[in-house]
Amino acid sequence: MILDRRTQLFPAPNQPASGTLEPGNPVRVVERAGDWVRVEAAGWVRASDVRRAGGDAESTVTAADIRAHPEAWQGKILRWTIQFIGLETADELRPDFTPGQRYILARGPAPEYAFIYIVVPPDKVPEVERLQPLDSVTVVARVVKGRSAYLANPILQLVDIVR
Repeated sequence: MILDRRTQLFPAPNQPASGTLEPGNPVRVVERAGDWVRVEAAGWVRASDVRRAGGDAESTVTAADIRAHPEAWQGKILRWTIQFIGLETADELRPDFTPGQRYILARGPAPEYAFIYIVVPPDKVPEVERLQPLDSVTVVARVVKGRSAYLANPILQLVDIVR
């Protein structure tokens, strides 16, 4: 598909615009939601203008490191390769979550494969719903809590997913 006119680009429906796409720019529709479509656009930018999401993220820390010193890691950004198990919805039996909150149950970081929980912001749920059980993905996430109440699993907040 090709854009007919200059179009504002939004990170999610009903959010402030984050940029524009020019007419004639090729796009691929990857999702529909009411009057909105999620698109992927291809183009070239200067390498100096790009950085990886979570570029300052820690990638060598393990879940065991976080469990051993939970306070030291709270708020830190991590880049981990995980194995996606499923997208779950919290209920009142999970004291570390708000009932109704969506979270990823995963194993990781590779090669450790401890169980971890990753809270998913509402705007990232559609992207996570496209994952299949046992998919291996890289996530950038912030440590919310180093040890969950019952199983001492780290709880993270999703920032980005890199396939």
